[in-house]
Amino acid sequence: MKKVPRLKAGGFGEYLVLSGVITQEQYARVKTVQNINRLMGIIAKGEKYLNDNQVEKVVEYMLDYPTVKFGEAAIALGLIDPSQHRHLMHLCLARKTRIGEILLNLGLLDQKRLNDALVDFHLIRQKSKRVLVVEPAANVSMMLELTLKKYGYEIERVPDGDSAIAAVASFKPTLILCSAALDGPMSGYEICSEIKNNPDTKSIPIIIFAATVTKEAIDKAFEAGAAHVLKLSCKESELLDAVMQAEGTESRKRTERILVADDSPLARMVVLNELSPIWGDIHLAENGEQAVKMAKELQPDIITMDVEMPVMNGLDACRNIRNDPTTENIPVIFITANNTLEFREEGFAAGAVEYFAKPFKAGHLAIFIKTLFEMKNARKDGKILIVENSPSERHIFSYFLQKNGYAVFGARNGEESLKAVNSFKPDLVITDSHLPGMNAFELTKRLAEEEKSRSTPVIMVTSSKEKGEAIQGLAAGAVDYIVKPFDESEMIARLQVHIRNKRLLEQIVAEKEKLGDALSKLEDANKILERLAVGDGLTGLSNRRHFDELIRVEWSRAWRDEKPLSFLMLDIDFFKKYNDGYGHQQGDTCIKKVAGAIKQIAKRPTDIAARYGGEEFAIILPGTVANGAFLVAEGIRALVEAWQIPHEYSGVAPYVTVSIGYVCLDPTEPNQPKEFKELIEMADKALYKSKHDGRNRASQADEYAASLATVE
Repeated sequence: MKKVPRLKAGGFGEYLVLSGVITQEQYARVKTVQNINRLMGIIAKGEKYLNDNQVEKVVEYMLDYPTVKFGEAAIALGLIDPSQHRHLMHLCLARKTRIGEILLNLGLLDQKRLNDALVDFHLIRQKSKRVLVVEPAANVSMMLELTLKKYGYEIERVPDGDSAIAAVASFKPTLILCSAALDGPMSGYEICSEIKNNPDTKSIPIIIFAATVTKEAIDKAFEAGAAHVLKLSCKESELLDAVMQAEGTESRKRTERILVADDSPLARMVVLNELSPIWGDIHLAENGEQAVKMAKELQPDIITMDVEMPVMNGLDACRNIRNDPTTENIPVIFITANNTLEFREEGFAAGAVEYFAKPFKAGHLAIFIKTLFEMKNARKDGKILIVENSPSERHIFSYFLQKNGYAVFGARNGEESLKAVNSFKPDLVITDSHLPGMNAFELTKRLAEEEKSRSTPVIMVTSSKEKGEAIQGLAAGAVDYIVKPFDESEMIARLQVHIRNKRLLEQIVAEKEKLGDALSKLEDANKILERLAVGDGLTGLSNRRHFDELIRVEWSRAWRDEKPLSFLMLDIDFFKKYNDGYGHQQGDTCIKKVAGAIKQIAKRPTDIAARYGGEEFAIILPGTVANGAFLVAEGIRALVEAWQIPHEYSGVAPYVTVSIGYVCLDPTEPNQPKEFKELIEMADKALYKSKHDGRNRASQADEYAASLATVE
C-alpha cells in the first residue's frame, strides 16, 4: 500500500500539491480560474442576469469600492436581487469546489489519476461513516451504494419518506443523500425540512438530488436546510466533491450560540432556516419571558427577537436583558413587521443593536450576524448616524461601518436625524450634502446649537465636483468632509480620528468638572479650616487669636480715617457658680445663648464679636460713637435678661444676667488712648465698675476714667 502524505491543509488542491500530483504553479493556475468575482460575472451573463454593459458598471463600482465583492456591488446598483445573488453564489461554489473538473478541463490530470487522488484524500480526512440513501429507484440507489462503498462508507437504502424518518432514528446516519422526488406523500424537500427542524437530527448534512438543477430547486433545497444540490445524473467525481463538502459542513459551522425568540412557529422556522446552514448551536424561545430566562441560562452570543409576543413583549425582554449584569452585553436584533422610525427609536432605546423588517430578504440576516461575530473582538465602541436619502448609498455606508465594528442608525432626512440624535446618541454623524427638506448645512447648524449634540462631530459627504459645498459645510460646523467615491480605509481612519477627538474632549470636560468639584470641595474645606482657625468652636464667634488681629486692624483704620471706634467687654454674672451648680454642659449652653444675644444685637457687617475667654466676650464696633456703643450694650443686656435663663445661684437675679463695660475712641478729640491695649484696659475697667456697682448693667469707661488708678 502506498504511503499517503500527512495532510497539512484541509483543501483537496493543497493535498494535490503536497502529494506531488500537481505543482504549485498548476495549482495557482487553477485558483486563477476559480476567482470568484471573475467567475460570478461570467455566470451572471450566462444566466441572463446581466449584460456586458452591466458587468462593466459593476466592475467600475468595485474600483471605487475595492473591498466590495461582485455580488454586493451588483445588489447595491440594483442590477440583481438577493435571491439571484444566492443562486449565483451556489453556481460559483459548485464550480469553485470542483478542482478536479478544472484539472480535467485544463488537461493537467486524467480521470483515473483524479479518482485515485480523491480516494487517497478521502481516506485521510474521512469523517462520515454511515450514509443514508433515500431514493425510490432501486438502480439509482444501488449505483450510489456501490460508488460510496469503494470509499469505505456504510450504506443504508430506503425508498420513501416514512422509511427515511425511521432510518434516521435507527441507523443514525452521519450524511443523507435524498432525492427530491419520492414515492408517498412526502417530497425530499419535506423530509429534509423535518430532519432539520428536529433538534436531535438538525446537524446531519443532507444532499438533495434533483432531475435538473434549476434556481427553483436550489431555493427549495436551501430553504429546507440542505447543504448541497446535485443533478441526479452527476459524475462520480462530482458526487465525491459534494460528499466531501457536506462532510465538512458541520465541522465548519460556526460555534457561536444564537437564541431565536418568536411566538410564531413559522417565523421561528424562517429564522432557523436562514441561520442553520452557518450555525449549529441555535435555540428557540416562544415569548419574551422565556427568552430572558434562556438568555441567563444559555448565555447566547446573540439574540434575535420579535416585538409582539405574549407574556412579555420584545421591548420589555430586551430591557430586562440589558438591565441584568449577566446578559447586558448580549446583542439583541429585533425582527418585526413594525418599520416606523418611532419604533426604531424605541427599539434602540431599549438596547437593540439592529432591526430587520418582516419579511427580510434571504441571506441578509445571516450576513449581518456573521459580520457582528467577525468584528466582535475588534468591535469599536462607537455609534454612527447616517443621514442619507438614497437607500442604496445608506446601505453602502452601513455595510462598511458595520463591517468595521460600528453600531449604525440610518435616517432619511434632517428631521429624522434630529429625533434620532436624542434616542440613538451617536458619537458621529455622517450626512450627505443633498437632503430633502432641511438641508445638510442647516442640520449641521442645528446639531451645533443643541446642547445634547453640540460636541458630536459631523462629516459632510459630497462629490468631487462640489468642493464649494464641502467648504460651506465646514463653515456650518462640520469637522470634515468625504468626497465620493470614497476609499473605505480612508473613511474609517478619518472617523476614528474624530470619534477619538470627541472622546478626548468628553474626557477633558469630565476631568474639568471633576476638578471643579474638587476645587469647590477644597474651597469649602478651606472655609471650614478658616472658620476653625479664626472661629470659636462653641459659639461661632471669632476666637481670641483672631480678635487680637482684628483689634489691631480696626485701631489702625480708625486713626487713619479719623473715625470713631467703640469697644465692649462683656461678662456673664456669677458664671462660676452657674457652672458648678448646673454642670459644664449647661454652662456651655448658657455661653452659646449669650453669644446668640450678641449676634442678634451686634449684627452690622462691620461689627466684630469674639469670645475673649471663658465666659467673657469682646465686641468691636467700627465707626460707632459712645451713644451707639451704649445702645448695643444695653440691647444685649436687656435681651439676655428678657430670656430669663434660670440661675438660682446668682446673687443678682434668679436668671442669667451680664455686665458690660464699653469705651469709645474718637481720633478727633484730645487725650485719647495711644495704643489699642489702653482701649482694652479701659473697657475692662468699665466692666469691673459694672460688677462693682451691682452687675446686670453697662458702664462707660469715660465716666470711670478718673478712678482707673484706684480700682484694682
